[in-house]
Amino acid sequence: MLAALDELETADTELAEAARSLRIQVQLFRRHIERGGSLTDPAIVDRIAKRRSALTGAIKHTEHARHESQRLLYELARSEGMSVAAIARAWGVSRQLISRSLNEDG
Repeated sequence: MLAALDELETADTELAEAARSLRIQVQLFRRHIERGGSLTDPAIVDRIAKRRSALTGAIKHTEHARHESQRLLYELARSEGMSVAAIARAWGVSRQLISRSLNEDG
C-alpha cells in the first residue's frame, strides 16, 4: 500500500511539472504572437506539442496510480473485516465501485 501511495505522489509531482512546463510554453507562445510572430513557427509549435504530450502522459500515469492506490486501499479495508457497504460509506463512493475494484486483478 505504501509503495502505491509513493507512486501516486511521484505521479502527482510529474503531473504538476508537466502542467507547469506547458503553461510556460503557452505564455512564451502568447508573447511571440503579441510581437507579431508566426502562428506556425515550427520550433514553438514543436515545443508546445512535446509539452502537451508530456502532460497527457502524466495525466495517464496519475490516473493509473490513483486507481491502483484506491484498489489497494479497498482491499486493505476488506482484509480488516469491513464490508463492501461500510467501505463505500467510509469513502463516499458506491458499493458497486467497491465491488468492481475488489474483483479486479491487481
